[in-house]
Amino acid sequence: MRKTILAIEIVSVFTALIIRIWLVENNWLILIILAGLIASWKIRGDSLEKLGFSLGGLKSVPIFAFAPLAFAAIASLPLYGGNLPFKIGGSGLIFVQFGWAFLQQVILNSYFVNRLDSLMENRHSVILLAGIIFATVHAPNPFLMIATGVGGIFLSFLFLKRRNIYEVAIIHVLVSASLYYGISSDIHHYFVVGPKFFR
Repeated sequence: MRKTILAIEIVSVFTALIIRIWLVENNWLILIILAGLIASWKIRGDSLEKLGFSLGGLKSVPIFAFAPLAFAAIASLPLYGGNLPFKIGGSGLIFVQFGWAFLQQVILNSYFVNRLDSLMENRHSVILLAGIIFATVHAPNPFLMIATGVGGIFLSFLFLKRRNIYEVAIIHVLVSASLYYGISSDIHHYFVVGPKFFR
């Protein structure tokens, strides 16, 4: 019974995300979804460590390992300013990108991966399903679905191993920026998902 309720909760959150992406463009639904996640964490007694929010986790982020990729992403900002989907430039854009990446990783790992890990006994299945979920919410953009499917699997694996939401968010934003600025928009379609992809 407990697992049935947990499965219904997971499907409900996933359905709410799909509705937000495809049917409701107002951001108020995102706030409702986040409130639901917070309520779920509180009710189920999830610790900061389990969610990956522990400040101690910052100590294990190997920043130096990402330095070359970070430099490439930041250095390319002025070159591709005309293609940006945001009206924020320079360092402000970097903060927006990190915030968006952080939010996605909280939903993917702090919520879905943790809940799937409680529901399923096989962690390989947890990681694979997390990747499928991450790819699905980026439909119908074929480039993004492949990138987020592979990325979702890798980041879910890393999160389960290290329980560090900051680390996976940093990797997310740096890889995302590198793909956005390093690959033609004819291929990535400006990272647009949902019905906007067809407009």
